[in-house]
Amino acid sequence: MGWIRTEKKPPDGREATEFKRSRHFLPLAALRRTIALFRLLRRWISRREWTVRLLGLEVFPAKPDAAGVILLQIDGLPRKQLERALARGKMPFVRKLWKAGDHRLESFYSGVPSTTPAVQAELFFGVRTAVPAFAFRDSETGQTIEMIQFSAAAKIEQACQTDGRGLLEGGSAYCNIYAGGASEPHFCASAMGARELLGHAGPGRVILVALWNSMAVIRSLGLLAAEFVVAISDFFRGILDGRSVRAEFKLIPSRVIVAVLIRELIAIGVEADATRGLPIIHANFLGYDEQSHGRGPHSGMAHWSLRQIDGAIARIVRAARASHRRDYQIWLYSDHGQQASTPYQDAQGRTLEQVVHEFFEHDARNNQSAAAGQQEPSMQGVRSQRAGWLGGSWAKRLAELEETLSATDRETAIERPTVVAKGPLGHIYLPPGCDADSKRRLAARLASEAHVPWVFMPRESAGVQAWHRESTYQLPEDAEAVFGKSHPFLPELPEDFERVCRHRDAGDLIVSGWHTDGSTVTFVCEFGSHGGPGLDETGGFVMIPSEVRMPASVPFAYWRPSRLRQAVLRAIDPEQARIEFVESVQHDHRIASLSASQTVSLRVMTYNVHSCFGTDGRLSLARIARMIASCNPDLVALQEVDVGRMATGQVDQAARLARELEMDYTFHPSVVSGSECYGNAILSRVPIRVRRAGLLPVLAGAPQWEPRGVVWVTVETEEFRLQLFATHLGLNRRERQLQVASLLGPDWLSHPECDGPVVLCGDFNAHSTALIYRQLTARFRDAQTAVANQRPRNTWFSHYPLLRLDHLFVSPELVVRSVQVPDTYLARVASDHRPVIVDLEINADAFQCGTSDPQAGPADIENKPE
Repeated sequence: MGWIRTEKKPPDGREATEFKRSRHFLPLAALRRTIALFRLLRRWISRREWTVRLLGLEVFPAKPDAAGVILLQIDGLPRKQLERALARGKMPFVRKLWKAGDHRLESFYSGVPSTTPAVQAELFFGVRTAVPAFAFRDSETGQTIEMIQFSAAAKIEQACQTDGRGLLEGGSAYCNIYAGGASEPHFCASAMGARELLGHAGPGRVILVALWNSMAVIRSLGLLAAEFVVAISDFFRGILDGRSVRAEFKLIPSRVIVAVLIRELIAIGVEADATRGLPIIHANFLGYDEQSHGRGPHSGMAHWSLRQIDGAIARIVRAARASHRRDYQIWLYSDHGQQASTPYQDAQGRTLEQVVHEFFEHDARNNQSAAAGQQEPSMQGVRSQRAGWLGGSWAKRLAELEETLSATDRETAIERPTVVAKGPLGHIYLPPGCDADSKRRLAARLASEAHVPWVFMPRESAGVQAWHRESTYQLPEDAEAVFGKSHPFLPELPEDFERVCRHRDAGDLIVSGWHTDGSTVTFVCEFGSHGGPGLDETGGFVMIPSEVRMPASVPFAYWRPSRLRQAVLRAIDPEQARIEFVESVQHDHRIASLSASQTVSLRVMTYNVHSCFGTDGRLSLARIARMIASCNPDLVALQEVDVGRMATGQVDQAARLARELEMDYTFHPSVVSGSECYGNAILSRVPIRVRRAGLLPVLAGAPQWEPRGVVWVTVETEEFRLQLFATHLGLNRRERQLQVASLLGPDWLSHPECDGPVVLCGDFNAHSTALIYRQLTARFRDAQTAVANQRPRNTWFSHYPLLRLDHLFVSPELVVRSVQVPDTYLARVASDHRPVIVDLEINADAFQCGTSDPQAGPADIENKPE
């Protein structure tokens, strides 16, 4: 932006200096208006916008700077299998997000039980161990329930809502166990069907939407046909492997519905919700979990489903980025993992229920029940009910049939031990009157004679007793022996497991198929399982925006549902819109290195923020804050910062950025027009003292362009002193030469008090071939050329960088450890420049801060032109 100076005399006769847009920039303003008009036209003809209009869906007021979060859950995908899929190219779009630096991949601990109902209760409501397993016996009714059932999911969600705010309030939910407080739940177990998905549209409008989205419809039909063919092929493969014909046949329709139809409907719905501007959206993709249960977590079919999920994620991300109603962040995670497992019946020749009944076989009824228990336990009911989440009368009849069948089983089992085990974690409910000694004898027999890997029973006061083969252990005392020394979540696992054992709906005995050697036994007919404490089944992942960090108060290097919940709430709550800018592992390393070798690492960033206008025409201070936070700097030099300008909402951008990033700041205006200011700012996490701030000289007798300034601060700690100069030079070549001569002169860089290491940074509006660049590098080193085997990278224009205009120069005594010029999506759209981030190393012994006055305050800022 260009400015010219005009002298005006106010009514009181005082001289005042104001600045107006230069006529030299009228073509640039016209170009910007043309680009804005093009964006408006493209938005008007957008397929997504017309879908929302035709369906009559509620549209939220446009808040381009308001935060929005889209949480995408890939059900059952362990981190180990995600990394395998990324390495083999099964998820190219997710890999691109990760490799570009937009997102960080970190570990996620599901807690125990490692099931979707437990994880979503903790994530949506902050309630840990809401259920003791995926299936259990309700202590109030005595009925055996599964969390796939509508009545069970609705009951647990109602109980959770009394303990915490629903994370999804005001948003939408797709294919979850719980609605999570969402005002628009779709395909959820606690709210079957697609509420509000079709809005108030009649058949004619639905047909128009289908025609408008004809490519998506064709793609979905093609995927349905392909999945059906693959399912038929897989059916015959399963028969040849000796599996049940009936079970394999039932898997075909549910697999096609869950793996394709629901996935495509989810993608369409989330795209529409992002276009409408909902504050939070949560969607759960079930395809991998379905395939993994049937074929194993490492199987080709399970990984084939990931490619289709990757495509759905790509469409959702594009819709979120195109939305002009909210500034969306995309968060990917898996609620739990999957453990490769062997069915207990295949290993032992009989079911767990038969074993338990045999030990209690004292009368004819028990003999009869043992015979009735010959049926092979499986997860087919779960799969068919997931298909029923689509809603409709047929789905409700299917759900009622499943619950009726379960009720029939309960009626025949209520007077004898009840075994509820839908996975590698199960509960055994013994008849009333069974004393503690009888329970211990049964537990010992199950572990030693029936080869159940682990049997647990809560102790009377605290702790849990465990049986494994011929040995007995105590929790939490023997946690390493029970769960393994190398278990990544060992610090929290014993407590979580005890909560399961003491849950009001837990069995008298709890059985687990987990082995410390990694092998797992499951008590149903499946080859991928979860629910217990295994490494893979508890080991999910989170792929979060790079600016989101773990709170410093958390002593663990992994996430869990409650911590993820707090991070999401911080991102979407306007009253607590603080980016979690805390000490990361890098900062911890800096502190450690200081005590060990008296060297200090400092991360310095220079960034032209373009008044917080992005390349997409959107004014978003939040995006600039997120960009800075993602780089995790100690010092930030900012150019083109607005304070009180009408064009940017009269916001004090310097103060607002400092507040959101929890940093100190100083601001110097280069341009003042009434109450409007525009200039340079410095943000800092370390103590700084302003030494001087002022304007740089301009060409005499020539049209005066935008005034340029410089800010000089001293970074002072007990260990070192550093001089930092932040500037923004002019567009005219001769003017820049005059300004650099001033910078190198006695008023600034050659000032007597400019001692110790020096950093000079900012937007110099000059490439590395310019004369001023050679003048500066004669005295300082260019940080981008100081790192061996690293090619300097351009910084402007951010979408397609053509020139290297932003520089960071350092004095020779500073060691440059690394330089970054981010190439993330955020770096490309937040401003028209990309930031430069440099990691410096300072020898604290060589540069002690000396005897400066610790009570000295900031110097007076000079606003006069020189």
